[in-house]
Amino acid sequence: MVVSSQLLQLLLLCSGHIRRRYRGKCLTIFEAMVWSVYLLADWMATVVLSNILRGEATDQKNDLVLWISFILWHLGSPYNITAYTVEDNELWLRHLFGLLVQVGEAFYICIKFRSPITSLNFVATPIFIAGVLRYLERVLALRSASKAQLRNSLISRRDTNGNAATIRASRVSGVVPSVTLFGEAELSHIILQPLLTHLPFGVDEEAHDDMVFTRSKSADEAFRLVGSELRFFHDPLYTKIPKRRSNKKLSFTLQIFGFLSVVSALVACTLINYQRLAAMRSRKTEYPDIAVTYSLLFGAILLEGYAFYVDALKRARTRNRTLIPQKWLNSRLCEEKSKLDLQDDEWEIDTTDFTGCVFRWHIATSLVYNDDVDQHRRGTGGTVRKIGKSLSDYMMYLAVARPLMLPLGFTEATNRDTYKLFDNFNPTTGDVAKLKDSRKDCTSALLNYNPNMSIGFNPDEEIKFPAKYSEFSNGCISANKLLYLVKSERWDQEEIWEFISEVWMEMLTYAANCCSWKEHAEALRTGGEVLTHVSLLMAHFGLTTKIRRGSNIEGAI
Repeated sequence: MVVSSQLLQLLLLCSGHIRRRYRGKCLTIFEAMVWSVYLLADWMATVVLSNILRGEATDQKNDLVLWISFILWHLGSPYNITAYTVEDNELWLRHLFGLLVQVGEAFYICIKFRSPITSLNFVATPIFIAGVLRYLERVLALRSASKAQLRNSLISRRDTNGNAATIRASRVSGVVPSVTLFGEAELSHIILQPLLTHLPFGVDEEAHDDMVFTRSKSADEAFRLVGSELRFFHDPLYTKIPKRRSNKKLSFTLQIFGFLSVVSALVACTLINYQRLAAMRSRKTEYPDIAVTYSLLFGAILLEGYAFYVDALKRARTRNRTLIPQKWLNSRLCEEKSKLDLQDDEWEIDTTDFTGCVFRWHIATSLVYNDDVDQHRRGTGGTVRKIGKSLSDYMMYLAVARPLMLPLGFTEATNRDTYKLFDNFNPTTGDVAKLKDSRKDCTSALLNYNPNMSIGFNPDEEIKFPAKYSEFSNGCISANKLLYLVKSERWDQEEIWEFISEVWMEMLTYAANCCSWKEHAEALRTGGEVLTHVSLLMAHFGLTTKIRRGSNIEGAI
């Protein structure tokens, strides 16, 4: 069981990195696996302590004091995952109580089952101390990420004039050559970190201009900057990294102490167990406890060595996963007004039921797109059509998979009713060629919508469109109106898709502005959504209601 605890720590270390990068189809399964490993790691360490405590002194092993010390290391968790969700940070008091109980229990076990080899007891002492410090570090990291403590720390750290002065001194012609992208992201994060408190706040205009760098960058650079900045938003909520950075000397000293404790224990155990190792080589005697001890020692060296490697890595590693062309999105965020008047009553976005609006426009966009494909107009529209379709698919993904990130609406009911209608209308099995013909017939029928038409490929399962309250039927109406613009207003396909893209862009920015940063913080554990990137970009450009900029704002950061 001790070795199982060690393996769970290694899995947890790997999971802490992979979960921010994985975007496969099995994301839900992977998240469930990470959650299981996170819970099992603590549970296994606790079970090991309990089982040893219930044992008898006559059943003890010489290396038991070393095993107990490593169990405390395991309870301290790897540096890159201290919490699985944001809510875990609010439970720091429970973890503090667990620290007191587990350390007391481990100390009692070490006294009760101390090794007859006195030197092993001395070797285990520094590892025991290092384990307690690691566990305490985890509790402090959880406490610092709790809502109350996060707000208090931001209030006590309002003065950023020193950072701003450094940037002003090094700026030449709008460029900061001495500050890398990683450094710029860190400085921008200092200004915008109060977003995590979910409260509006004021920012001194001079400090904002000095420490927010997106306006002087290209679209690609701006997205890379925001991607790096989101790492700084992620780390305080889910890792120990900010605690180590805030006390670099102390943290480095403790890391060196822990690493040297394990290395010295490895050397000491090799010397102490020389005769037993010789017996093992000659196969005269078996000492399975030695194998367990060495697996714990080498595992601890691996964990600490990897942490050293990551801490020494000074450059940011950002990976761009957005499906929406960055240059186009960035240019739209920079514009104060849209080119098209979307406030016309006919096309106005219904914010009272935003989810229903997303369903309606997604159906309309899909029908227009399928009509383009069926009519062999795929060469027209170009990039704009790809943008519109990508925005449509992404907003639909949010409505179905992450409804809490969108303004409140009747998501579940809308999804159920719309799916029921579409499931009767759209076949999902059969020959590929027949499916293409069926989809074409489906699109054609929906574009010739009338409220009383019957639908269904199975004659025995025909249903009628509801005349009211159906986003399915409303989407068909919107698609018809869009195609009518081509005939009556002489719009070409590029203009239609420009219009559709503008509608989706307005919906995306509205959703980004309304989404609570609590939901953004939850999304950060899996790398962050495109909506999170957009929300942070809007904060950079001053397009959010959560930030008030001015030179004389009381209490401004």
